[in-house]
Amino acid sequence: MTQPRRVFVSHTSELARYPSNGASWVDAATRAVIRVGDVPQELRLFAAVDVPPVSLIRQSVLESDVFVAIVGFRYGSVVPGDGRSYVEFEFDMATEAGISRLVILLNDEVVGPRDFFADDEHGNRQMQFRERLLRGSGLTVVRVSSPDQLETALFQALASLSLKQKRPDLSSVVLLGTRSSIDFCMALTQHLSGTAVTRIWPLGASDESGMSRSRLLLAWLRDAELGVVALGQDEGPPHSELSRTNLSPSAWYEIGLAGGVLGLGNVEIIASDSLVLPQSVGQPTLVAHADGLTPGLARSAAEALGPRLRVGESKRQISSSPARYTCFLSYAQADTDFVDQLYVDLQDSGITCWLDRERVSAGQRWRDEIQRGLGRSDKVLLILSDAAARSRWVEMESMQAIGLEKAQSRQVLIPIRIDSGVLSDPPAWVASLASDRQFADFENWRDETAYQRSLRRLVRDITVSFASDTLQVP
Repeated sequence: MTQPRRVFVSHTSELARYPSNGASWVDAATRAVIRVGDVPQELRLFAAVDVPPVSLIRQSVLESDVFVAIVGFRYGSVVPGDGRSYVEFEFDMATEAGISRLVILLNDEVVGPRDFFADDEHGNRQMQFRERLLRGSGLTVVRVSSPDQLETALFQALASLSLKQKRPDLSSVVLLGTRSSIDFCMALTQHLSGTAVTRIWPLGASDESGMSRSRLLLAWLRDAELGVVALGQDEGPPHSELSRTNLSPSAWYEIGLAGGVLGLGNVEIIASDSLVLPQSVGQPTLVAHADGLTPGLARSAAEALGPRLRVGESKRQISSSPARYTCFLSYAQADTDFVDQLYVDLQDSGITCWLDRERVSAGQRWRDEIQRGLGRSDKVLLILSDAAARSRWVEMESMQAIGLEKAQSRQVLIPIRIDSGVLSDPPAWVASLASDRQFADFENWRDETAYQRSLRRLVRDITVSFASDTLQVP
């Protein structure tokens, strides 16, 4: 089985900050990697994590399939006890490991502020490194003068490499770790080697980059079969509302995104028993220990995860069977235009949807298939309009979702209002919903700006709801 390559992007810090009026050089590289169908490895994700960077670098570089160096005019920080810059250190490590390397060199036509070019301490070292890459590396070096040129050049270089390297047909796992559990995640990665390809995602870490973190995480999750959330002693959910948790809002969002993309049944929780222990929906908490998530517990966690990680089976086989969906779309046929647009945009955001026209094949009993779709979906998006309010099928699907909420003690139904008239003289069942629920407002959905604003809110509401489900307190 051919899997997406893991592409390590090496760069100095200023290349992630400039240009300040648009996508940075590193953003452009990340876009190229995602466009070609590969998965970026980018250590900016760990900016707020207190872990020795050399340990992260070694793990990330050696587990990558392609190494990309973006080389500007500054040498950058030097590795403690080594003397080389981090970029040169990473390049040499990739060379010694025999990893395919691509070098993008910024040329003399680049414009920018002084601190983009000036390196008073190590400027001569950078000149020597650039000359080494041009003359002594044995590689083809591509010169660029803008982020757009970089994106095009890297996309073409990745696409023109020989067929994607084939890795062992292993499961792919994303480890979502809080600050205090990163050491545990790194140890777990070692114990899962040979069984799974793992990536560590630091929950709620610094979001200084121009490239949206959610876009990067989405690329990782789409390539994964299983998500594992590791919560340290100081980071569990409280007994009450979301706003009181020690997890940051962005961490909740990222946990919810994992649940939305992978399905709640494919997200496991590992936590210390000094917390009010969370419980993933449909899956047990894997490890609980009074000492917290110490690296010594990683072996036990790997053994607990073992049955979920079957070597030699494809992503399609490992994923929950029958297939689960994030959201079921309940609507009236009169609202097809809106539903089609919403379906495409939610799918692009990583939220898989069950839509009757997409899931019911010719010859199938459509009402039976709709009932199966409801049963396989974690949320029900109720598209409310005048036509929907009068539909007995929409009413029935709404009542079924409310029944699931009562049985499972979690939010299932998310109502969406797409016209103003639906609440002017509503039938009893709609009036009952309006009395105790906030409706997502898409009344002005034909206006692109208003629609996009409402879509962003809806995606965040869905993912935060998934995070609440995933970390449901028993």
